[in-house]
Amino acid sequence: MEHKKPVLSIIICTFNRCDLLKLAIKSCIDQTAAKSLFEIVVIDNNSTDQTKQVCQDFASFGVRYIFETEQGLSAARNTGYKVALADYIGYLDDDAIADQNWVEISLEIIKNEKPDIFGGPIYPFYLSDKPEWFKDEFEIRYAQNESGILAANKYISGSNMIIKKEFLISIKGFPTSLGMNGEKLSYGEDNYVVDLARSQNRYVYYNINLKVKHFVPEWKMNILYFIMFRFEGGRSSFRLSDKQQVGTSLDALGYIKGTIDGLYKESSNIFYDLKKHPEKTDINTRSFEQLLTPFFSLGYYYQAFFSVRKTEENSLIYKILHFNLYKLFKLLRIIK
Repeated sequence: MEHKKPVLSIIICTFNRCDLLKLAIKSCIDQTAAKSLFEIVVIDNNSTDQTKQVCQDFASFGVRYIFETEQGLSAARNTGYKVALADYIGYLDDDAIADQNWVEISLEIIKNEKPDIFGGPIYPFYLSDKPEWFKDEFEIRYAQNESGILAANKYISGSNMIIKKEFLISIKGFPTSLGMNGEKLSYGEDNYVVDLARSQNRYVYYNINLKVKHFVPEWKMNILYFIMFRFEGGRSSFRLSDKQQVGTSLDALGYIKGTIDGLYKESSNIFYDLKKHPEKTDINTRSFEQLLTPFFSLGYYYQAFFSVRKTEENSLIYKILHFNLYKLFKLLRIIK
């Protein structure tokens, strides 16, 4: 008997997170929508833990397991849409939990809106206590306050993103030069796809009720991680930007030097404030919020300088910049 084609393929790309993967898969199995309307596919991106066994444990629920040897989140996502049976591909991170009605709302959007790309907000969840200074808002990804066409300056996170398969095929999927690669931080592949859709006048839609929860581990709840996140975000932003806006390599170098000096001074002041007033956890919150934007810009111009100048790694200027960055990040490592 021929099986009915699903409307939505849920793709969970994973790398060595078998315990969290269980939660992600279970959230998909527990959906309110009829099971015949969607499928669950796990793309194992070279995991060395018990990922395969976890997927086998869920095989009776129809979970498909695919092993992808090319390392990188973008490569895994591309394998996902290629093996998917449905015309719409829903991406969910291996450390995320979909709301129980996530599929049901997705199916309504597909039926009523027929967008090329759509998504919704992401909220945090925790499995350990968080510091007093750490706000939920730091991890909430919320593009806009109402459902409708996604605003021109907004983006959809890949942890809660559904894309028409036809569009992914037409653009040959996500660029493998962007995105997480094993333990290496890198971003921008989601924005790249959204920008391409806009350039082709595709329909990009956002729904505030399409909710996903994303895990925040204890090691992420410190200033250094978020600063590195923003720094890498700035680098990725440059890779996607109009390179003509950068100016000369000397412009970028001047910005980098001035920013590093300023951030080192500001970070030193924060560090001494913490030593003097260790009980004031609000110092961490203020310092965290104040440092995010400058570090994003620093990452942007850092990438701009080396892209425009094409400086070799063994050059003196490269070593000097990296020494100063190392000093700055070493100081920030002390700030919990």
